[in-house]
Amino acid sequence: MAKAIKIEESNIKCDHCGYKSPRIIPRQAKRYINKPCPVCGHNLLTRREYLGAIGFLFIVDIVNLLFKADENTYCKKVVVTSDKSGLSIKDVD
Repeated sequence: MAKAIKIEESNIKCDHCGYKSPRIIPRQAKRYINKPCPVCGHNLLTRREYLGAIGFLFIVDIVNLLFKADENTYCKKVVVTSDKSGLSIKDVD
């Protein structure tokens, strides 16, 4: 069975200049906490933002434990963004 929620790509984006990091493993984002953006020098990731992202990943794990997908399951692709203002989800399709 496939996962109900699949994370295809994970990056860290600078809130100030829009710089986007290379693809990262979500649970390894901790190394970006309080690190400067290589373009503008602003903080790439605060501890609060990191904890919010880890909380979101925890919810994804729980959903994947409770719900399974199969070949008949409707799939929707979305982009989830987290910044100072919170979490936003936008349709890709």
